[in-house]
Amino acid sequence: MERLVARAAHYRGANCRFWVFEDPGLRNAFVEFTEADDAAILAAAIASAPGPGSGPPRIYQEVEL
Repeated sequence: MERLVARAAHYRGANCRFWVFEDPGLRNAFVEFTEADDAAILAAAIASAPGPGSGPPRIYQEVEL
């Protein structure tokens, strides 16, 4: 949890939004979700984030439907 708290503080300080979800049936199985208003801001925050994330770093773009 300390690692996640540190990552949350980092992303919030970098003008990003950060959420962590846990599978209720599988303790400590976390998924992190981070977003920002600008892809460059998000890329910089990911590159300088403390510790590894819960998966490979990817930046997704919203698809207009």
